[in-house]
Amino acid sequence: MAWRCGAGPRKGRVVADPRQCGVQLDIGKSAALKRTRARTKVRQARKTKRTKRINPISKLVRALNR
Repeated sequence: MAWRCGAGPRKGRVVADPRQCGVQLDIGKSAALKRTRARTKVRQARKTKRTKRINPISKLVRALNR
């Protein structure tokens, strides 16, 4: 089951547990992920494109956002 945060630092994000919505962001992890995404942006884009096309949850979100 996934939850969409309605408030907090993760507002708008889908998380596994609703308690995660209010937890403070880890600056170190955030910086590390920014570096990783900069290094692997082409691969990330391909995977994201595939997920949005195939994953039923992604399709639902896209339909609801229209």
